[in-house]
Amino acid sequence: EGRLIGTQSINSDKINVFGLKISDFSLVYFIGLLIVGFFLPVTGLVLKVITSISVLVILYSFFVQVFIEKAFCKVCLLIIVILLLQIIFAQFNFSNQYFVNSFVLSILAFIICFSLLAFINDLLKQKEEFRISNLKNLRFKRNFALFKRELLSNEKIGFKNNETGFFLGKKNAKFHISLISNPYCGHCKEAHEILEKLLKKYPEDISAQIRFNYFSENTNQEYTELLQILDETYKNDGQQKFLNILEIWFQNRDFQKFKSTIKPTIINNLLDSLKDISEENKKNRLTFTPLFLINTYQFPDKYNREDLFYFIDDLLEDTEIVNEN
Repeated sequence: EGRLIGTQSINSDKINVFGLKISDFSLVYFIGLLIVGFFLPVTGLVLKVITSISVLVILYSFFVQVFIEKAFCKVCLLIIVILLLQIIFAQFNFSNQYFVNSFVLSILAFIICFSLLAFINDLLKQKEEFRISNLKNLRFKRNFALFKRELLSNEKIGFKNNETGFFLGKKNAKFHISLISNPYCGHCKEAHEILEKLLKKYPEDISAQIRFNYFSENTNQEYTELLQILDETYKNDGQQKFLNILEIWFQNRDFQKFKSTIKPTIINNLLDSLKDISEENKKNRLTFTPLFLINTYQFPDKYNREDLFYFIDDLLEDTEIVNEN
C-alpha cells in the first residue's frame, strides 16, 4: 500500500506503459529520487525539478479519488502530504546551480530504474501466467474419469501367475500392481519407492509383483549373482528384508559395495521362476523399465508415475478396475 495512488486508486488505474501502471511509476519515482539524492549538492536543481513534476501525480490522484472512486484513500492523502512537504523542502533548500553531468546522471538513474522494474514486472507476469496454466493443466490431468479412460484404453496384459518371483503384500488383495524393473536402471529407484510407499499405506488392499527381466544366455555373472542374492533373501528372510536390501542396492548400484554392506552367503539357486517371468515380459513386449501395470492394464504414458498417489483412492473404489484383478 505504499504506492503513490494507493489501493483504491490502483483498481481504477487505466494507465499502462510497457506493462507499468502509475503505481509502478511511483516506485520508479521514489527509487530514482533516492539515488539522485546521494549526489547532493550537485543534483539540487534536478531534485527541485523532479519534485515539482510530482504535482501532476497529486492532481491525478485527486481526480481518481474524487471523480472515479468517489472516496478518499487515507494512504493516498498521507503520501500527497509527504510529496507536498518534499516540494516545499526542495524549493527552499536546494540551489538553482546547473550541472550538465547531474542531469545526465539523473536521467540515466531513472532509465535504469524504469527498465529494471519493467523487466521484473514482465518476469512476474510470465511466472503468474505459467502458474495459472499449470493449475489448469493439473486440474485437467487429475480428472479421474480421464485417467481411467486412458488406463482402460491400453492393451490388457495377463500373466500366468502374479504371485511368483518377488511377490509383495497380501495374496488376496483386491488391487494388484506389477512393476517391470531392472536393478541397474536409475529411474527404477523412484518406481520402487512409489511401490513401497503404496504397500505401506494400503497393506490390506494392494499386492504387487516385481518383475525383473533376466535372460541367462546374455546376462553377465554380476547381474546373475545380484538376482540370486535378492531371490535368496526373499525366500529365506521375507518380503521386508528383501525390500530393505533392494533399497540398499538402489542407493548407488555398486555391486562390490553392495556385497560388502550386506555380506551375503554363497548362493547357487537357479532362478527358474525369474526366467519364466522374463519370458512372459518379453512375449508381451515389456522390456522398457520402469513400467507399472495396474490390474493387468499398463499405466498410461501420458501421466507421471507419481500421479498414482493422487488416483489410488479412486482406483481402489472403482469396481470396474478392481474386478479386473
